[in-house]
Amino acid sequence: HTGVTDPAVAATCTATGLTEGSHCSVCGEVLVEQQVVPAAHTYVDSVCTLCGATGGTCGDNLTWVLSDDGVLTISGTGEMSSYSSASAAPWSSYRDDITRIVVSDGVAHDELRKTMIEQAAPPGVHANVVPIKKMAEVVKDTRFGDTKAMLLFENPQDLLKAIEAGVDIKEVNIGSMAHSKGKVVVTNAVAMGDDDVKTLEALKAKGVKFEVRKVPSDSSEDLDAMLKKAKAELAAQA
Repeated sequence: HTGVTDPAVAATCTATGLTEGSHCSVCGEVLVEQQVVPAAHTYVDSVCTLCGATGGTCGDNLTWVLSDDGVLTISGTGEMSSYSSASAAPWSSYRDDITRIVVSDGVAHDELRKTMIEQAAPPGVHANVVPIKKMAEVVKDTRFGDTKAMLLFENPQDLLKAIEAGVDIKEVNIGSMAHSKGKVVVTNAVAMGDDDVKTLEALKAKGVKFEVRKVPSDSSEDLDAMLKKAKAELAAQA
């Protein structure tokens, strides 16, 4: 073979790079395969020397980054480092920033929907999409201190899972529940299926208090009346 060097490409904060490799200039066979170098910030005292981002590591395979508009993102796999208290966490000086969090297993694992929700947040509101398991871990983690968040759930089933996982939720507003096959229209913004009815009743039994408003200026609907109507119409179409 006649070897030709394939030059290395340096990784940046947001783009992956490549190690040096080589290939044969005659037949094109790869002689030394180039390996992907992960994108990564280079932090010194919680500031990236390349782009100026605020962040660092918080575990063997975990990193944290605080964006210019105050959104804290923790990414990677495995356990976080053990900190003695909330004030010892590396992002502790920023924990008063309020973050809006969307909690949904389905959305968190669907990159397109996740991106759409994050980009659709109104000005001044920051949206993060996290799995229910991660949300349950966060609310029990003293490292987040008194951070406050509004939680948006895609459906009552995800809400029930979160509560059963230990997320302390006592009051919920139902804004809308989309219609799909097997559901009945209860109001102009809410449709329910059998599983929705059972889940909402289970939530009520746990002491969760409900309001039903599509927008804040609406008068709250009567959830008990809605459940009764849904049961009757679901029984009629069975």
